[in-house]
Amino acid sequence: MITSAVFLVQDASTNSITTLHDRLATEIPKMLGRWSFELKIFKANNQSAPQRDNSDGFLYDLAVDYDPTKSVTLVNKTAIVTTTDVPGSLAQAGCSNGSPDTLGQILQLKLQSLWTLRQVLKGDNGNGYELRGGEFVIRAINVFLHGNFKNFIVLIEHHSNSKSNKTRELSIQKIESLVEELELPKGRLCTDTLSDGADYLSNVIAQLVQAFQT
Repeated sequence: MITSAVFLVQDASTNSITTLHDRLATEIPKMLGRWSFELKIFKANNQSAPQRDNSDGFLYDLAVDYDPTKSVTLVNKTAIVTTTDVPGSLAQAGCSNGSPDTLGQILQLKLQSLWTLRQVLKGDNGNGYELRGGEFVIRAINVFLHGNFKNFIVLIEHHSNSKSNKTRELSIQKIESLVEELELPKGRLCTDTLSDGADYLSNVIAQLVQAFQT
């Protein structure tokens, strides 16, 4: 079971990632290499699709390069994970051309009358670390909007063999303790989840949205 959380650093700069790298060096981490992500934010076209009372009118689409065959879309606190990894048997049977569009691409190319792309938040050249024998994974990255620095975030994962709700609570406590031990700068830890059975990417997008909305 992977329990995730997103830590948004307050008053960050483009050098914050270097400061964190130096602090993590004392943990003698296993380097996982560079990573990036892209979070697209769409706004509903009210004329084409009148909003429900419980809707905020936004749709979010996330892609991360360390899981390149998947993307996750969030709307009204409901997430759906789509994949471009099509079984060869389906392509051979003519059910797929072998390279399907992601949901984000479909929204931009075919559903423009319903959803308008408003913003694209990008994280490039982030650093990934594995700590304490694989118990924790940390992914740190600078976030840019229209090419300008916007935020610095740290995605923290705790890995456990158990899958119970109590395990998740304990994992969050361990993540909170790790944040204190690493003496991360002042910030906010976002731990939103969509449901008890939500998958990893669905929880990550919920936590990113929680972080960027504050």
